[in-house]
Amino acid sequence: MNKSSKKFILHTLLGAGILLIFLTLVGWGEIISAIRGATPRLLFLGLLAGVLANLVRGFVWKSVFDSFGYRYTLSELFKIYYTGAFANGVTPVGMAGGEPFVAYLTSKKHDLKYEEVLGAIFSSDIMIYVPFLTLSVLGLFYFLTLYHSQPILSLLAAFILLPSIIIILFFLGTWHKRDLVKKAAVYIEKFVKTSINFIKMRWDEVFEVETNGVDEKVERFYESFEFAFSNKSAVAEAVIISHLSRVLDVASLYAFILAMGIGPSFLAVFFLVPMAGLGFFLPLPGGLGSQQLILSILLVLIANVPLSVASASVLLYRLSTYGVVMVVGGVFASKMSKKVLG
Repeated sequence: MNKSSKKFILHTLLGAGILLIFLTLVGWGEIISAIRGATPRLLFLGLLAGVLANLVRGFVWKSVFDSFGYRYTLSELFKIYYTGAFANGVTPVGMAGGEPFVAYLTSKKHDLKYEEVLGAIFSSDIMIYVPFLTLSVLGLFYFLTLYHSQPILSLLAAFILLPSIIIILFFLGTWHKRDLVKKAAVYIEKFVKTSINFIKMRWDEVFEVETNGVDEKVERFYESFEFAFSNKSAVAEAVIISHLSRVLDVASLYAFILAMGIGPSFLAVFFLVPMAGLGFFLPLPGGLGSQQLILSILLVLIANVPLSVASASVLLYRLSTYGVVMVVGGVFASKMSKKVLG
């Protein structure tokens, strides 16, 4: 078993351990009782909103891919999107672990230039990330205005802006430090092939890394990136769709809370979700364990939701979003890998 596979298993076990310890401390009996006493109709609405949130996010990729002239059927494009979402979900590097992997598979399957597809996918993900920034800013003003007697809330809201600021600075830095990016391209290629080995369960197989033409590939990546943001109508459409998906995310969580007989402020829940997004930046696959822990605690401390209800609703929310992606995306990733790579 190679080093990357061992690291993945370690991070997954760590995330699962955090989740199990937290749920055990809350009490499995209380969590199960909260779910059993929930209103079935609202549980269904929560599940539906969670599934639709990811489905709608796939249309961001469609908008960007269409602007590049990549013509796929909806079913084919969503297979690509869910494959990338799955790869992100099993990679402990936030939101950017699956893009090199799915770009590699897509470029091979459809005979496209890898770096151009990678540029299109990263552009899509930046547009998907925009709501985290806008909602974080709005949340800061919300908590400053309505919770001015609790400065800790404003501090938390401001703290959530840090990842956004770091990401912006990162992209500005890499934009002006292309030589550094070219060196990193060799590592990315190795990372992609290691990911492919993991999906195919070839634990000990080692691919040779080809480094020829790296400069040209990096330049094509930047050109692809620039092209994506030059199409203003496609960018506007993608950003609007991305915000809609975030509303569905919150609607899913809120429906689960309502189903258990608790009615917190919708806006409080709305602005707490991006705060919990910090869990995605910890070295845990898909924020496993960390996001549940952070979001549950925030619901208790800020939205006054009982701990058992908060834990149960967040668990269902994550199952309807992260859980569905891992199952559906895992199937698509496996089939796509076998079809492209044999």
